[in-house]
Amino acid sequence: MNTNIIWQDFEFEHSHKTPDWFWSIWVIAIGVIIFLVIKGNIILPLLILVVAFTISIQATNKPKIITFEINETGIITGQAKYPYKNLDSFWITKDEKPRLIIKIKNSFMTHAVISLRNTNKEEVESFLLNHLKKEEQKEPLSHKVAKYL
Repeated sequence: MNTNIIWQDFEFEHSHKTPDWFWSIWVIAIGVIIFLVIKGNIILPLLILVVAFTISIQATNKPKIITFEINETGIITGQAKYPYKNLDSFWITKDEKPRLIIKIKNSFMTHAVISLRNTNKEEVESFLLNHLKKEEQKEPLSHKVAKYL
C-alpha cells in the first residue's frame, strides 16, 4: 500500500449568498442591538456588531484549494498537522459528499472534518485503521452551523 495518500480540495464548501441573505443578517443584528441598548446593555451590542460584520465578510470569501495528506505520522490539512498521538478515532460519512471526521484528544477543537470528495475513501479507511480506531461520530454542530452561515 502507498505510504502517503494525497489529494486536493476546497478548504470549505462555498454557497452563494443572495442579497436577501445579507439583509437578513443585518436586520436581525440591528434588531438585537436596538433591543439590548434599550435594556441598557452596551458591551453585547458591540459584540453583535462585530459578529454580524465578520459573518458578512466571511460569506464573501471564496475557498482556497488546499492539499490534504495522510501518512505514517498523521494527517495534514493545509498548514494544520494532526499527529496520530493527538487523535482518538475517526469516522467516514456514507453520504453523497463523504467526509472524514476525526476526534481530537485534549483540544479546544474536538473534531476536524475533512472532505474526501477527491480521493478513494476505502483507501483512506484502510490506511487509518492501522493507526486509529474507527468509531461512529456525527458531524459537530459547530461545523453544521458554520456550513449554514
